[in-house]
Amino acid sequence: MLVIDDDTVFTLLAGETLQQAGFDVLVAHTRAAALELFARQPPDLVLMDVELPDASGLDLCAQIRALPAGIDLPIIMVTGNNDTDSIARAYEVGATDFINKPVVWPTLPHRAGFVLRARDNLVALRASEHQNRYLAYYDTLTGLPNRQSFIETMSRAIHVAQRDAHMVALLYLDLDRFKRINDNLGHSVGDALLRSVGQRLVNVVCQAPAGEDPRQIARLGGDEFVILLPAVSNKPAVVSMAGRIEQALGEAFECEGHRFVVTPSIGIALYPQDGRDIDDLLVKADMAMYQAKDQGRNGHAFYGESMAVRSLGRLELEIDLRRAFEAGEFQLHYQPKMDLRTGAITGVEALLRWHHAERGWIPPDKFIPVAEETGMIIAMGDWVVREACRQLRAWAGTPLGHLTIAANVSVQQFARENFVDVVLATLKEYAVEPHQMELEITESLLMRSVDATTRSLNRLGAAGLTLSIDDFGTGYSSLGYLRNFPVDTLKIDRSFVKDLPIDSDAAAICSAIIAMARELKLKVIAEGVETEAQLKFLREHRCDQVQGYLIGRPASAADFERLFRSHGAGPRAAAPPPPHPASSAA
Repeated sequence: MLVIDDDTVFTLLAGETLQQAGFDVLVAHTRAAALELFARQPPDLVLMDVELPDASGLDLCAQIRALPAGIDLPIIMVTGNNDTDSIARAYEVGATDFINKPVVWPTLPHRAGFVLRARDNLVALRASEHQNRYLAYYDTLTGLPNRQSFIETMSRAIHVAQRDAHMVALLYLDLDRFKRINDNLGHSVGDALLRSVGQRLVNVVCQAPAGEDPRQIARLGGDEFVILLPAVSNKPAVVSMAGRIEQALGEAFECEGHRFVVTPSIGIALYPQDGRDIDDLLVKADMAMYQAKDQGRNGHAFYGESMAVRSLGRLELEIDLRRAFEAGEFQLHYQPKMDLRTGAITGVEALLRWHHAERGWIPPDKFIPVAEETGMIIAMGDWVVREACRQLRAWAGTPLGHLTIAANVSVQQFARENFVDVVLATLKEYAVEPHQMELEITESLLMRSVDATTRSLNRLGAAGLTLSIDDFGTGYSSLGYLRNFPVDTLKIDRSFVKDLPIDSDAAAICSAIIAMARELKLKVIAEGVETEAQLKFLREHRCDQVQGYLIGRPASAADFERLFRSHGAGPRAAAPPPPHPASSAA
């Protein structure tokens, strides 16, 4: 085998890996050296980098293919380019196969051996057919097997396990909060991270006893990976493997200048006790993975029968959610916001509430994720804006007529092309002054499609709406972008407020956010204020507004109106009792 690459580290690793697998390896670092070795001892297979110091690897591939000894020669190209154009060019000049950098070293001998053994059968095939075969069985981003390849491997493992009466373990791995990295740092960083994760998984799993199929690791798509342990004796052995994976992925990653830690949530299903066919085991491992997330992430969970009950309960919740929304069973509750300088109530936040006919109040953290997963959040978000406008119209001409209403906007809702048009049309329909409507958006929303987001925010700001960043400090927004976005207010997340003023870190973060906002000429509102000590700290640090149980709990429109009229513009001392146990400010 002839390895052509100017990277000495790469050639050393390739040579060592391939020699251990039984290959005789020749190494060339330049085009000239490669052609000299080729003429002296024609190889059976070539592994070649796309970029060489004295030539293009693609040109050299075409040159080798034109030689008599190169007509039927398998040539594997190694490239850091993952775009389809680069792949297509490689096949156009005669490449037999390709591998993306960084190379998954344990799979290299198997790939090379496969290409070498298949040479006689592949000679007559066109380059596009080679490409199609690779794309059918391998993930082009990580070089790992894909779903199709994994299912075939798992099918064989189950057949052997059934014959020999042993256990098979399926580990379903999802990266915690990976979406934030893609949304805020870009897909190139996310892709680099996925390649690094794939490499670490191979390094961990391949420390297992020799002879196991290297295709036991696969990427199903997105940030989801699966690992098949084809012959395990007991649960502790599976737990040991899960622990090794957690430890390996828990070490910091460095991708394109960024350094961060990404943790895994791992769900585990076992053959035959949890299921006897592939689809069933995949579903149950996936359910167990969500159980690991519910338990706090960065851990693992085995599938249990109770999960099937919970899954059924979630399906029932989805059905009830659709029925309730169509039947108009949702309502808005309003939580007051107080101006710290005057002590007056200047606005409210509209919070979506659902009272189920049989289950009672359903907490928002239970039904909002279901609405987001099913796409119902878009229609529900539009309804919140419409209902808020209707309420503002109803309050017009009353002592509450000066209040503003803040409504939360989901990422899915904002991403819709006609979102701005719908909001402006709703304001016009109810004759609401735009400055009385405040839209609360998240940091992650800001970093999605920055140009399109900026255009939408500019239109809303130009129309007179107030724009706030909700839960500030919990995301990954760039201060450079923040300066350029037409936002008016930052909301300090309750996770920072709850430990004021005792916790020095929380105090430092809150005071820094307030100071930064003042430099950017933005207002600041702190949410989750529940104690006089918290209120005193925020007032002393010149926070503009606060909201929380100390100021007032969320209440129906009728209850809020009654209390406001009873206590004037500053009803803090008579905050209404919670209308139901789930009535948080979420």
